Amino acid sequence: MNWLELEYLGNPLALWAVAAAATVLTFVGLEGGKGFVSRRLARLAGRTDNEVDDIAVLMLRATKAITLAVVALYVGALFVAVPPQADRLVALALTVLLTIQGGLWGNVVISAWLAKRFGPGLAVGDVAGEAGQAMTVRGTGYGALGFIARLILWSVLLLMALDNLGIEVKT
Repeated sequence: MNWLELEYLGNPLALWAVAAAATVLTFVGLEGGKGFVSRRLARLAGRTDNEVDDIAVLMLRATKAITLAVVALYVGALFVAVPPQADRLVALALTVLLTIQGGLWGNVVISAWLAKRFGPGLAVGDVAGEAGQAMTVRGTGYGALGFIARLILWSVLLLMALDNLGIEVKT
């Protein structure tokens, strides 16, 4: 008997190898694509006055590797028949991480909006959202506005995540 025909959790080892390769290739592709597009878009953003491309660069840079890894794991899991508990665990992790990633992207947009509306001009790299620090904005009132916007963002994302996880959310 060929060792690739041996079964583990109801799938031959050859299929597990395909799933592992798909996971690795997906992660490398997503991470490499993120870096490539980020660099190209940053060059383009430096030549334009449009701040949408600056925000897009910041959002790409705020994309976490763990989120890409869980997406890659999800893709790899599509190649094998996994137990329902494992499938549910991957779906749960994907839901939670995509919600957190959406919040990080939202923080970038909020910081960029505050900088455009009330602060200095936005340049690529100005937003320090990764460390949870808001950019310098003139006046405490503007800082409070940023806090309220982030509070609303994370509250909505929390309620959406709870709803997607099967927890009944009512008014």
